[in-house]
Amino acid sequence: MEAALIRLFILNFDQIEKQKQEQGLFFRKGFILKRILITGIDGFFGRHLQKELELRNPSYLGIVIKQSSEIAKEKQIEADITDYPSVLRIIKEYQPDVIIHLAAIASVTYNNTPVLYRVNVCGAENILLAAKEAGKKGCRMIMISS
Repeated sequence: MEAALIRLFILNFDQIEKQKQEQGLFFRKGFILKRILITGIDGFFGRHLQKELELRNPSYLGIVIKQSSEIAKEKQIEADITDYPSVLRIIKEYQPDVIIHLAAIASVTYNNTPVLYRVNVCGAENILLAAKEAGKKGCRMIMISS
């Protein structure tokens, strides 16, 4: 089911990009050829997204808190999204066209409010600010949250 939802997400994104291109609103190539930066690629949704992207062979890089044996080493970089200088450096070096932000603490029973706030709020803010400061012009961000 999750894989089907991911495919639907990507296909819808491709359709939107194609429509914009046909209307003269968007001039870059489709989603498949873009450099994609994914936070939380080793999480539940990220693992499914990564598998789908691997089939399409795009250029992507995943930010992980700890290296994952399930993701090729060249497709992941270890960093903490709450560390702004690290996030800024990654975005500056990778220059993504699209950032898909999935990293978060999703557990509803997680009871450490300061850590939850730092990761879910400050982490997202760091991604946005770093993309604004160092990202490519026209870089888009997709934030997926529960």
